[in-house]
Amino acid sequence: MRIKLSVITGSRAVVTRADGEMSFGDPIDIDSPAPLALNGVEESERDVLLSEMGADTFKCSGVHSEHDGWWQCGCGAVNLKRGTCWNCGAVREKLADLEDAAFLD
Repeated sequence: MRIKLSVITGSRAVVTRADGEMSFGDPIDIDSPAPLALNGVEESERDVLLSEMGADTFKCSGVHSEHDGWWQCGCGAVNLKRGTCWNCGAVREKLADLEDAAFLD
């Protein structure tokens, strides 16, 4: 619930299962995405390619990660059974290339 005139400065979530099962195991922590290991030219090319796919380049500024039944976008959003990030619009299948310096060169 958001309080009127408030500013949200952060949030935290715990994913315990990414499938339709009703039993839950131990919760896992979801860390912030790791920073990209790209130089300025590579980051600029990445931003152009993200923009062309309709993604928000400001939000999608980290490294995405793949997990069992879910993935975390470079913007930090957790996605279940989705090919496009619900938060920034990045396309899952293209993110690995957009984090690879050799591809961007």
